[in-house]
Amino acid sequence: IGYAVGQDNNHGTSEAAALFIGGSWLVALGNREARNWEKAGRRWLEERAERLIEPDGSFSQYSVNYHRLMLDTFSVAEVWRRHLRLAQFSITLRHRVGAAAEWLRSVTDPLTGDAPNIGANDGADLLRLTDAGFRDHRPSVQLATALFSDATAYPNYGPWNAHLGWLGVTPPNNLRPTVGDRMFPDGGYGVLIRANAMVTFRFPHFRFRPSHADALHIDVWFAGENLLRDGGSYSYADPTWHEYFSGAHGHNVVQFDDRDQMPRLGRFLWGDWLTVSDVQP
Repeated sequence: IGYAVGQDNNHGTSEAAALFIGGSWLVALGNREARNWEKAGRRWLEERAERLIEPDGSFSQYSVNYHRLMLDTFSVAEVWRRHLRLAQFSITLRHRVGAAAEWLRSVTDPLTGDAPNIGANDGADLLRLTDAGFRDHRPSVQLATALFSDATAYPNYGPWNAHLGWLGVTPPNNLRPTVGDRMFPDGGYGVLIRANAMVTFRFPHFRFRPSHADALHIDVWFAGENLLRDGGSYSYADPTWHEYFSGAHGHNVVQFDDRDQMPRLGRFLWGDWLTVSDVQP
C-alpha cells in the first residue's frame, strides 16, 4: 500500500477500503490471521480521510469525478462496516466524509445531477446501482449524506435514492436545506447561485499537486446547461490531447502568448505551483 499512499489520491483510499472489507470478510469467515488486514485497512481509511479531505470538504485530487470516486469508496466501506456490525469509524472520518458529500452537493445541479468537469475525468464510476446517467452525481451525494451526516440531500424519491435501496440504507428524515453561495478556501473553489444560474470559480490553493492548469477557470450554468465549461481530461492515451485537456487550452481562462500557467514537469506533474495572495468572497 506504500505506493498508493504516496500518491495522495484515490489509490490510497481504494486500497485501504479493499484491505478493510476483504480483511473483515475473512475474519467473519473464521480466518483470524486476516485481522491484521482489517486493522490496517481501518487505520489507512482513517488516516487518508484526515489527510486528503480538507475541513471544507475539498479533496486532494482537485477533480469532481475523482471526488465522487473517493466518496463512493468511503460509502461502500461504511455500508460494509454496518453490515458486519463492526466498530464505528472515528468522528473525524465521519465529519470529513460528510463535508466531502456537502462539497459535491454544492457543485451539483439539483435538476440534472450534472456537475462541472473540473480536474481529471477518465470515466471512473464505482457504484452503478441506478439507471441515472454517468454524469448524475445525486445518487452518490444522497448515499454519503445519509451515511455520514444522518440526512438526505434530496427528497426521498427519484433515481438518486436507488443506492440506498440496493444497499439497505434507511433514508433519514432530515432534509438538507437548498444550496446557496459557498466558498471552499481549502481547495480553491467558489460557488455563486442565483435562481437557476450557477457559477463555479476555481482559484489556486494547492496543498497537493495539481493535475490541471485551471487557475481562475469559470464554469457557468443556466437551467441545467453547462454554457462555459471545463474540458475535463477523458482518456490518457494520446499525449497531445492530454496536454490540451490538462493545460490552459482545455479551460475557460485567459491565456497569454499560447503559454501554460505553470511549467510542465511530466505527464501528471506541474512545477512552480501558482498561489494567491488575497481571496475576497
